[in-house]
Amino acid sequence: MMGLRTPLSSSTRRSVSSSTTATTTTRNGRRAPSSSDEAQRQWAPYDARTDGLTLGAAVVPVWRNLAERQRLGARGIYGGVDYVIERIVAPDTGADVFSCATGARLSLRPQYPLVRRLERRWPVEISERSLGLLLRPRAYTVLSAAATLATALSGVLASALVAAWLFCFAVVPSYSMVPTIVPGD
Repeated sequence: MMGLRTPLSSSTRRSVSSSTTATTTTRNGRRAPSSSDEAQRQWAPYDARTDGLTLGAAVVPVWRNLAERQRLGARGIYGGVDYVIERIVAPDTGADVFSCATGARLSLRPQYPLVRRLERRWPVEISERSLGLLLRPRAYTVLSAAATLATALSGVLASALVAAWLFCFAVVPSYSMVPTIVPGD
């Protein structure tokens, strides 16, 4: 069932990305770009909605800020947890459908058991619009591994720079320079 993907049209992708961001308007009524718009555009290629959400597909919600963490956590949507889409209800007809349209209601259940304090009655029903960024499990794993590797490499680089600054080794290249250059210069 996971192979049945219906790609969203470009207008649907635009409405999906704009529906999950905060907007501000200027005096003349036009929409002003906000920092969340830029963040949404930055992560748009990784959003599972660009491939089309289908019944049975696995998704991983990712929080962009603490307010979103609290809001979704209270509803049973935890960042970094793999969820399976068990049901999709069309926004206009209320009928069960196989692929997601903008504004549809999703029934989500974790793919694996959670720790006791996070367990609740499953599935959780939530509007597609109220979810922030949704990643496919593979994309989430790759991005998490890349972030972990970058953190580890920055620690190694910082350690090397500190070691180079603290420990400076001087070698006198030849005995002819010994009268003018002594170790420690």
